[in-house]
Amino acid sequence: MIVRWLLILLVLNAFSGGALASPGRSAYALRFTARQTWLDRFDPDRDEIIGRRPLKENCGYNNFVVDETGGCYLAQYRYGGSLYGRRVDHYDPERARLSTFLKLGNCFGPRYLVLTKDQLIVEVRGNDDSRLFSGLIFIDRRQRRITRRLFIRENDPALSQANLNELYYDGGRYLLCSTFYCARDPNGTLEAAALPEDGHGDILIIDVVARALLGRIIVPRQYFPVDGVCLIGDKVYVAALEKGRRASSGSAPANQELLVFSLASRKLLKTIPVAPFPYKLAADPSVGKLYVQHLYGSTVEVLSTVNDRIIKRLEIPAVLMAAVVKPGKLYVSTGDMLWEKRPVKAGLLIIDTRTDKIIKRFDGEYKGISEKSFVE
Repeated sequence: MIVRWLLILLVLNAFSGGALASPGRSAYALRFTARQTWLDRFDPDRDEIIGRRPLKENCGYNNFVVDETGGCYLAQYRYGGSLYGRRVDHYDPERARLSTFLKLGNCFGPRYLVLTKDQLIVEVRGNDDSRLFSGLIFIDRRQRRITRRLFIRENDPALSQANLNELYYDGGRYLLCSTFYCARDPNGTLEAAALPEDGHGDILIIDVVARALLGRIIVPRQYFPVDGVCLIGDKVYVAALEKGRRASSGSAPANQELLVFSLASRKLLKTIPVAPFPYKLAADPSVGKLYVQHLYGSTVEVLSTVNDRIIKRLEIPAVLMAAVVKPGKLYVSTGDMLWEKRPVKAGLLIIDTRTDKIIKRFDGEYKGISEKSFVE
């Protein structure tokens, strides 16, 4: 069981993430065809494709963040099919120009991107060939230089792996990161995944102005792996796939709770009953809703952040990613998944978050969707 969900998480995390509503002028999605990879540019007001940029084969892009010009930064997570990338690019739609923004040196596998007025914050898979210890790189956008490197527990002798699973930026001071830890096997074998502590994680609280770690929210160890995270006011919502004691086979019972912590006290406030295997979160504060994606099944639950109750369940099979690209608009990519028993037609759905109705669909194999942006 544990090998299965580790594989699934590895595949999905390359094209996943939750995005807060943003005033961006564009939204982007990566689309695959049999012969070509495309970067599709959307007008999120009219929900129309307004540009298509062909990309090189095995370009390795996965996550994007829209800038104030309507262009976007792109993280080259991999290249050549299997090698980890070490570069962030930029696309200027007015000039139809795709160019290198910054090479990251010895930092491998850039993935999540967060944009502030002055900074581009990049999550990377590691700072050596092992790629086992994730971190954040803070880049001065105007000078195009790295001003801070912040890696998590890279020198902890008790861990063989420490990764960032999900990032959530509130548009102001706070960046929240969920983590995934693997304990170091004292016997020196490769069976670390069988250890009782494997797969647990915490929530890191990062001050993006000071570029520093403020502290951690400790997630009870019976919840693992920790993934989706979202901040609404003082409430920190956290999703974890499983809950309970892991059996010798590696399996554990499905978690059916969403955890809610206080940012100020870092204490657990409550748990909210949800469907099994809560995974990713996407919030639209303009309508007071949080969308809960589940790893298995076809349900996306709609939570009211006013009373913390599930108010609706949307039947959307095989959700790959959900992102609120602007207030009132949720973009959802769907496609065949490892556990789906029936074929699912791939596409990009546009949902009106006021009514939770699908208002448009684009057919095609869409993967990554542009991340949140807070600059105009």
